[in-house]
Amino acid sequence: MKTRILFIALALLLVLEPFALYAQGAAGYGSGYGQAVGARRQMNRNISTPGRTGSFYEQGNGSFSSSEEMGSMMGRSSGSSAEMMGSTYQIHVLGHVFQPGTYRLPPSTRLDEAINMAGGLKKQGSERRVELRRGGSVQRFDLLRYREAGDLNQNPFLLDNDVVFIPFSEKNIAIQGPVKSPGTYELISQDPSLWNVVELAGGFTTGVSLDSPVTIVRYIEGKKQLLEVPNVEQSLKEFPILNGDVVAVPHIFTEDRKFDYNVSELPADNLFIPAFNDNVFVMGAVQLPGAYTFNPHYSIRDFVAMAGPVQHARFGGIHVLTPNGKRVAHPDRKGFKLSPGDTIVVPQRAWTADNVIKWYNTFANTVITGFTLRELIRR
Repeated sequence: MKTRILFIALALLLVLEPFALYAQGAAGYGSGYGQAVGARRQMNRNISTPGRTGSFYEQGNGSFSSSEEMGSMMGRSSGSSAEMMGSTYQIHVLGHVFQPGTYRLPPSTRLDEAINMAGGLKKQGSERRVELRRGGSVQRFDLLRYREAGDLNQNPFLLDNDVVFIPFSEKNIAIQGPVKSPGTYELISQDPSLWNVVELAGGFTTGVSLDSPVTIVRYIEGKKQLLEVPNVEQSLKEFPILNGDVVAVPHIFTEDRKFDYNVSELPADNLFIPAFNDNVFVMGAVQLPGAYTFNPHYSIRDFVAMAGPVQHARFGGIHVLTPNGKRVAHPDRKGFKLSPGDTIVVPQRAWTADNVIKWYNTFANTVITGFTLRELIRR
């Protein structure tokens, strides 16, 4: 009997123990497991409430048992660290970004993060001369060095009321060919040579031809110049690079080819075609007559080739009709430059083998018919 009573008492203790611990923790007093469970539940409930301010200590209405407990609770929070710590910085991001304005950001925000919050840089914005205005001083930072080389000194932490200003990019070049990151780059005073430009693009890749020169496409007073530089380190370091240069690095697979280096656009340039109709029309002896999108690098022959000349097209008789009604004969010989709205007319050859046979048959049939009729009349 006594044994049965003892077992029943132990069973009741096991059943009632969780309720006792929960009541102890809900009261918010005491120590141990109950207090930790109660505090954590209260803090999680406060953190998930939108718009709450104040520190963790205030939201929890109690103390933390350890720093690990606070770290665990921070990991579960969906809000920003600035909201959890009860403070944010006011950062002004201005200049050539997509969404300039004032932002409330956490104290741990770096320069690059603030620019991304403002939508990122526009095409004409400078990535390498970003201005950080603090108090009465102005510092400039090179975000390309941070992004490509991991230089954290070029991506500093921001302070309250800092002004981030993105100016225009001033000098730009383009590099194409076997380099690790071809594209358009902004130049600063630390990049005076062709060698520096190759380094900006990550250096050469496996396919670079060291036996062929590097070609620089440069426009001097409106005229295109092709400058060749031996592909050796010393020569590349001695060659000064200028704003608007296009660098063409040779590849081993194309080193025996010749190119005209007609670039489609200049670095950081905006090509504007002032015309109501930006098409060129091809008519006459072609398979696909009609309108073709104007391209300043295409010649008359290029447009005719796209339209597909027929077998009996007479290339020597091609002429151009301008929008104002002027007829330009033999445009290739005159160095005529096509403009939007021009019409290329491709005539057909008058004397062809088929035409001669048709004319001969017509003439022969006419003669025979006339002779036959004459004989019939005589009889």
